[in-house]
Amino acid sequence: MATARHEQTLSRYLRNHKNDQTSNERRSEISGKKRTEKKSSWDSNTTPNKSSDTTRNGKKCVKFRATPHLGRAVTIDDLPDEILLKIFGYFLPGELMIFGLVCRRWCHLANDNLLWHRIYQKFVSGKFRRDRDLASEGNVKFWRSRCIKRCSEMRNLQKILTRKKINQFSGLLAGTEDSLKKMGTKWIIEFVNQHNEEMTVITNDDVCHFAMATNVRWFCLPALKLNEIVKMKVYAANPIFFDPHGLALPNSPCLRSLLCEFPFKWNLIKSQTSVFASDDSNSIDLYALGGGLLVAAWKDDGGLAFFSLSFHHHMLLERCLQGTHACPFQIPSHVKRGQDIDPRLGLHSYSCSLELRNHRCSFWKEQFLNVHSREDEARGSHVHFRLIHPERDHERGRLGKRLSLLWKTIALKGVVKDVCFLDLSVLSEGSEPMWCTSSPVKLTSASGETVNYTYVGQNQVIQWEDEKGKIDMLLIWDDDDQEYFITDLQLSISLRFINQWFATNY
Repeated sequence: MATARHEQTLSRYLRNHKNDQTSNERRSEISGKKRTEKKSSWDSNTTPNKSSDTTRNGKKCVKFRATPHLGRAVTIDDLPDEILLKIFGYFLPGELMIFGLVCRRWCHLANDNLLWHRIYQKFVSGKFRRDRDLASEGNVKFWRSRCIKRCSEMRNLQKILTRKKINQFSGLLAGTEDSLKKMGTKWIIEFVNQHNEEMTVITNDDVCHFAMATNVRWFCLPALKLNEIVKMKVYAANPIFFDPHGLALPNSPCLRSLLCEFPFKWNLIKSQTSVFASDDSNSIDLYALGGGLLVAAWKDDGGLAFFSLSFHHHMLLERCLQGTHACPFQIPSHVKRGQDIDPRLGLHSYSCSLELRNHRCSFWKEQFLNVHSREDEARGSHVHFRLIHPERDHERGRLGKRLSLLWKTIALKGVVKDVCFLDLSVLSEGSEPMWCTSSPVKLTSASGETVNYTYVGQNQVIQWEDEKGKIDMLLIWDDDDQEYFITDLQLSISLRFINQWFATNY
């Protein structure tokens, strides 16, 4: 009885187990069929290599499928190098240099020789025959360096050597103003700390060209740590790449040329340098630091308001183009003449050009030819040349405006009375530039009593001096005509400078 019951239980168990296995196999078969259908549907609809044809407005169009989701967003970093090089090939040289600052990979690609060789062929090819068969020799930046070097040489050759005309007023080479404008030269101030590290860089806000000089202003100044600045450097930043019309390309990379340096410890400047002038509203103080530099400071807090710097045109284009980031262009030294039989060599046949101006307009300019002096007028340390004689009314200069210097910043503007810039060019007997300078000057009251029966007004003087000579100018403001008259003008050249220039022994 027990045995029969046991066999009955076992047969029921086996029968139930067989039915469960068949059900599982059926479910697996159905599930597998669905997975296969889903996979087939995925492959047929989303494979990127396949496309389907559709008809739109009677035209056959190819519709591309989207790529499958890979688990994350695809970025530009996933592009292969070949695709990035293809993309980089559509950009200008200046933009390529910016790309090289993004990351190490882009730096390597943006300096690729194949990429820069194409740029070289576009801007330089055919102009330098010795470069035609050059090989890169494995240097990643070979064609980039070669291209920049050749383009800068072509620019210098075109801008400097093609100038042949002489400015009839100044006696200097003409075309400096046009060349600087066409090149798109930028004027940059760089502040340096005691560790010779660059702190802040500012670009010019205004440039104005005159007959003998170029005036540059910086008045949109950032917040500066004046207690950390020890030096100020001024650069000319000149574009490298130009279009067929000679105009600089947009965003063209630039090469810096050091023009001048100034020690700039602001606390020492304020304590040891006297105030050059102040405006009527008592807002700013002006400091003349030499070399044509004028610095304005706020009276309230002593912060900087603006910089104004004047560059004389003599050799200015060469200084802008042929200097480097570390060294300024060295002006060639004067070659002394040999033995000359002229007993009065260095005392005659000078030409002198003068201009009084501010930042935006000219007040007066004049040219004096055949300037000469007698040997007995070599009194003391200078030789004196009278340009306007006080007793000759026909020689007197006339200024229709009062001398003043207009200034402005981002928010304010004003006027500094009796201040202007003096531009001077003195050429020797052989029309060689001998003494060229541009500097701020100011009007002061005449110390001695000068009686003039022609004009009724206050006597004022402009006096300026450097190591090569000095200028003394007497002006009278005529109340009736409301204008200045220059009644006396004397140019004095250092006797030591004349002896060095002409190899004489006065």
